[in-house]
Amino acid sequence: MNAKQILVMITAGGVLFGGCHQHADQPTDPGVEEIMQVSSLALMYRRENGRLPESLAEITEFNGETAQQDMWGNEIIYKVDGNGFSVRSAGPDKIFGNDDDPRAELKDSQDSSTASERS
Repeated sequence: MNAKQILVMITAGGVLFGGCHQHADQPTDPGVEEIMQVSSLALMYRRENGRLPESLAEITEFNGETAQQDMWGNEIIYKVDGNGFSVRSAGPDKIFGNDDDPRAELKDSQDSSTASERS
């Protein structure tokens, strides 16, 4: 990851981390592990292929074992947006688009919006 990019993981409790690492002693909010896995694999894919994967299926093909659902059985949604991506699930209430949705975004700083503007 270079200085022009930011990865933000957002959970019902707020921002979990910036970057792509989590310390072993930090608690993980429920449902976040799958989102972290997909985000990390998308970055690994880009490092090896020079571009982001276009779909969750492409990540699965690359890795062989990619989470398709969160711990509540909701579909994980991966979307590419320019030089960045977002990963999200509906969370424990099974409704997309509200505050309990675990999600991660990678945005290139050359993009006109930032992660904080989207929160």
